[in-house]
Amino acid sequence: MVAALPDDVSGLRDKAILLIGVAGAFRRSELVGLQVRDVQISDAGLIITLRRSKTDQEGASVTKGIPVGTSEATCPKYALEAWRQLAGITSGPIFRPVDRWNHVGKHALSSLGVARAVKRALTAIMERQPQHQSILHQCPLAAERAACCGDVCPRRCPAYACYCLSR
Repeated sequence: MVAALPDDVSGLRDKAILLIGVAGAFRRSELVGLQVRDVQISDAGLIITLRRSKTDQEGASVTKGIPVGTSEATCPKYALEAWRQLAGITSGPIFRPVDRWNHVGKHALSSLGVARAVKRALTAIMERQPQHQSILHQCPLAAERAACCGDVCPRRCPAYACYCLSR
């Protein structure tokens, strides 16, 4: 999925979001809340401290370890390092908005920005390899969460029916 994303500023950010989000099973709100101080990078991978979480009702932080990937293309640690280096992020929010001129913002990305990153990745897959359009048939809930139907589906069907692309 991340291989279909471009190697530009927003593409590297989206790769880091997707790889860290999947490897750590993070919610969108948890991803956008990550600060540079919350992530420790080691040879073994990443150690991420979540200061706030929907499931952490007492407010005690939660620490998750994310191991290095089996290849550079799918390694969350490598993706995060590449994004931070290219964006010049040394403090503050890790995931930030990127405008159409590839300027990186100073404030944190919104939860909607994470949803759009997933949508861009799904769209990139379908544009590169039309046979992967069946991914929407296999998992309509993921397609609905990515809000892909309005832009991708030629029939503009409701999200619960976006498996129409595989027909």
